[in-house]
Amino acid sequence: MNSPTLTPLELLADPVLAKALSRLAALLGKAVPAHRFGAVAEIDGLELHRLPRDERAVQIWSVLFPGAADTRRVAVPKPEDYPLLWIGRSADASPLVVRGGLSSGGWVVDA
Repeated sequence: MNSPTLTPLELLADPVLAKALSRLAALLGKAVPAHRFGAVAEIDGLELHRLPRDERAVQIWSVLFPGAADTRRVAVPKPEDYPLLWIGRSADASPLVVRGGLSSGGWVVDA
């Protein structure tokens, strides 16, 4: 019996996060495929799958972009903060790549 063929993105521990980080990198002018973000499983003995998704995103981003600042925000983003990655507090919340803000208070996000 033939087993189904999986794409590289389907083999990742968190393909949704890897895809969102790749899209954010592209909007910032960096060409980094999603599988590169998904290939990071451990940093200095720390198993990333044990971390909450928001902390995992920060750790993975810092591996691929060592000079990047950790700019987690709780307040409303300013225009110069976009694009950004938004990750909700609930465990099942999908990360959103936010391109900008609207005057109504909403966000322009990638689908």
